[in-house]
Amino acid sequence: MADSLSRCIAQSEYPVCTARLVPEQPGPVVSDLNRAFARLTGCSRAQLLGTRPVPSLAPLGEPALIDALKANLSTDTPCVAVVWGLRRDGIAYQVRWSVLPFSASGGEVDHLVWVHSDVDPALAARQSLLDETQRLQALIESAVVPRSPGSGDAAPTPQPATGSSGDAVPLAAGRPGAGVAFIDAQRRIQRVDAALEAILGRSAEEMIGQDIERFYILREEFDRDPSIYRAVFEASRDAVMLMAAEGYFTAVNPAALALFEVHDSGQFLRGYATPAALSSTTQPDGEPSADATQRWTQHALDCGQSLFEWYHETATGRVFPAEVQLSRIDLGDDVIIQMMVRDISEKKAAIKALQQVRDQTEAYFHTAPVMILFMDLNGAITEINEYGCELIGLPREAIVGTRWFDAFLPEEEKSRLEGVFAALRRGDTQQMEYHENHIVTAKGEKRVVAFRNAPFRDTTGQVTGILASGVDITRQREAEAHLEYRAAHDELTGVWNRWRMMELLNAEMERVQRHGGVFSLILFDVDHFKWINDQHGHAAGDAVLKTLAALVSQRLRRVDALARWGGEEFLVLLPATDEASGYMVAEALRCGVEGADLGVPRPVTISLGVVGCDGHETLRALIKRVDDCMYAGKRAGRNRTVTQGARPD
Repeated sequence: MADSLSRCIAQSEYPVCTARLVPEQPGPVVSDLNRAFARLTGCSRAQLLGTRPVPSLAPLGEPALIDALKANLSTDTPCVAVVWGLRRDGIAYQVRWSVLPFSASGGEVDHLVWVHSDVDPALAARQSLLDETQRLQALIESAVVPRSPGSGDAAPTPQPATGSSGDAVPLAAGRPGAGVAFIDAQRRIQRVDAALEAILGRSAEEMIGQDIERFYILREEFDRDPSIYRAVFEASRDAVMLMAAEGYFTAVNPAALALFEVHDSGQFLRGYATPAALSSTTQPDGEPSADATQRWTQHALDCGQSLFEWYHETATGRVFPAEVQLSRIDLGDDVIIQMMVRDISEKKAAIKALQQVRDQTEAYFHTAPVMILFMDLNGAITEINEYGCELIGLPREAIVGTRWFDAFLPEEEKSRLEGVFAALRRGDTQQMEYHENHIVTAKGEKRVVAFRNAPFRDTTGQVTGILASGVDITRQREAEAHLEYRAAHDELTGVWNRWRMMELLNAEMERVQRHGGVFSLILFDVDHFKWINDQHGHAAGDAVLKTLAALVSQRLRRVDALARWGGEEFLVLLPATDEASGYMVAEALRCGVEGADLGVPRPVTISLGVVGCDGHETLRALIKRVDDCMYAGKRAGRNRTVTQGARPD
């Protein structure tokens, strides 16, 4: 029967205890109790077993209640009354007190069962608020009225500290000459008194502006003076709860009330007695919160401390991630657990956002249609993306660790690019500007890559590596070169076109006009070219022009320029050449063409005009003069050279 009763008591939600009637003692003594009863009284099971279960009965009056109890016991009927109790920490509570007599042996009454239940939750809340107000007032009075050494006053009951702007927080309450620190809303110390300077051994200058938690007194101080710990406990900006070894809360600080959105400590201790009550049914990993609570609590009891992440739930149903630290505190023969909870919702959100950015960056790194590579300060590749591997033509494993300048750059560009890299190592940000260079692939192919570089720096600002991103612009540059070629060259013969020759003529005219000197022009035309087209076709005519252009180009200097001026006409620019020398060049060209095989049965001849220029005329006038000379040669019978003022043979 005793075992069955113990199981029933343990499962009850109401505070229940049993008491054994002992004749030789002045009343019954506690023989069994459940967690709810221990939580209500603020005592552990070990502290209650063997003690009297009768609560403090003033103001109702103990004699009257005892007489009623005796009368009921004599008739084996329950005794019911509303009584006041006093918790171990000094908080008063009011409950409905039911005492039921029974016999464990089946004979006379030898045991009593005490059952407690709340009378009025609203009354309890008002009383809790009143208690908190009284304790706060007592704290302020004890903090601002210093006691002289050796006063002999008893240490005051531990009281809460507050954290509003300008509050006085006693860091050594209960000692002679208690020290006082005034803190702002951010808990930074604004002012301290001389007593606190003496107690902590620090000057006011060292403490003002600092976070008050830097000067909190830890567990060894708790052993010497519990009131010190109480002040720290109440003033902490972290949520802190104290638990009995059995796993139920016995005290809670204001920060915890705010975190869990509970109005007062009385409501907290009655409604949320254990850590599991402040949590969802299960944790995200699927483990029941009640089981996980017991496991972590036992770990803290065995090892002294537990640190873990947890998901809590507030009184309004808000679930939030928290970092929880359970610390075992030994108080002589008793053991309590300090539970510190820190909301890490913002930390989790920041980590999640950072991870998303990292994932996006990683995805871009591997999928970006550009080559991205990281190099250390020696130029060795430490990372490269997939596009870079494809461009080079090697797997990542064969590239990472290789020195970029030795393996993938052409010899003629190494020196210049080593200089760029050295400037980047020095932190020269101008070298991050756009630049192009060739790279050499695994097949030996040269590719044109446009690079942008950026240095990586550590927290001290020192460069630790280089990021280079490059775009393969080989096809783009080839297309641009082809367009540029077509814009400046004759499509059939490959020599300069009229537009490009006009640019060269303007530049040469400006040179002569600015610096002095002369230059000459030769304009020549294929004789009887229409007959070649008519007799042999336009394809043969095109072949003659191509062969003629190649033949003339071979007989000119590198500084000279040949252009197809139009149809079968060609213009030659001879820089730094006077008219007489130009005539000699023209005659050499005429003779060379006359004796050459240009792919048609009969010899091909040309008529040429030559003029010199010293910069004292317009380009239009110069071109008209050389054109007149050429046509003078044609009128004179073709296959001849005519200069300005000369008469054709």
